[in-house]
Amino acid sequence: MADDDIVILNNLGTLKRRESSTGKVRYTVEVQAEPLIHDFDPKKLGGVVAAAIAEELRRQVKAIGQRASEATLKARKAAAKAFSEGKPWAQRAFSGGKIGPMAPNQSDKAFNDSGRLAASIVAQAKDDKWTINIASNRFDPTQLKDGELGVARVWRKLVELVPAFQNTALLFETDGVKEAVDQSLEAMIVKARATKDQLLETRAKQMLGLLRQGVGLLRLG
Repeated sequence: MADDDIVILNNLGTLKRRESSTGKVRYTVEVQAEPLIHDFDPKKLGGVVAAAIAEELRRQVKAIGQRASEATLKARKAAAKAFSEGKPWAQRAFSGGKIGPMAPNQSDKAFNDSGRLAASIVAQAKDDKWTINIASNRFDPTQLKDGELGVARVWRKLVELVPAFQNTALLFETDGVKEAVDQSLEAMIVKARATKDQLLETRAKQMLGLLRQGVGLLRLG
């Protein structure tokens, strides 16, 4: 049917008169539904998912079962002694920041010396991605053997033990993060429905006003 076969009556919103080439007349109301889209934009998903990501990474770090090397354990004992004695280098390594002091040599597991690494993990929605931050002194080249090469070595070992640091898609397979995504999406859908309900209410009031106006004109006629 051509567009010129459609006649709009009294501007009553989407109510239209249609007449076919055979002379048959019918009235229709067009309703266009807003599509429901699964939007995984980090900014829209918000802090709930970011918090779940950070919590999951903290959990996985704390769950590392591999024992640290003997050389590392020996270094932890020396650091604990220096920390208790207030040595400046030990204070810099195990104090400060929002977390506060956390004494070393609290565990014999890899990446769980003082617990600062796990405790320092935070995540946030930034730009179009998730940003995960860790306390900078956990990867300080001045405090690691071989400097920058030491940072690369420690990072390789960390992602070997906690692959989610490198393959973040694994995080979205965990129960905690999946639940957070579901909660966030549900909140977005509820918000979208509320906005849609408000829009429909406004449209209904406008339609009612136009119909009353039309009835008045008919009575006057």
